[in-house]
Amino acid sequence: MLAGRVLHGPGPPFPLYPRGTMALHHSLNNIGATLSTVGHVADTAGPKGYPPSLLAANTYTDGDPFSLQGARSAVLTVMSGTASGGPTAQNHVFTLETAPAGTAADGAAWKEYPGATVSLTGDEKSARKDFSLGMLPEGHSIGRVKLVLGFTGGSSPRQAVSAHVTLGGYEALPVAQ
Repeated sequence: MLAGRVLHGPGPPFPLYPRGTMALHHSLNNIGATLSTVGHVADTAGPKGYPPSLLAANTYTDGDPFSLQGARSAVLTVMSGTASGGPTAQNHVFTLETAPAGTAADGAAWKEYPGATVSLTGDEKSARKDFSLGMLPEGHSIGRVKLVLGFTGGSSPRQAVSAHVTLGGYEALPVAQ
């Protein structure tokens, strides 16, 4: 029987328990405690990725900024509804941008974060991108989602889209939002 013995390896020691009685580490049985969810599912007064919106072709940088403080990784999840106006094609690009705290929405300090871009090309699609936040530029501590919506053809096409960001990799548990 392995109960009570400790497995030592390249990581921290974990106790071994008989099948069905394993005590799980909080990161396995309470993953929500180590994530910070920002986006349209957060408290309406809290930060956002980009709330569900019916938008026309354009570049949108008006998503609310949110703190990246302490996060080491993120997941950008994006979704689209059915387009109106009869476009023959859609190409929407969602990108995480970062900046120093206090940067104005139209400030030049906002920079696209490498590897944090997701594209959607069609009706009722969703996609996500997991990425590390280990390459944040010096002094950058806030993020936002930039949307670039593009349509081909149609008569004033519009489409419902949204973006949701989940931050993780905290050494200390994040403050509830």
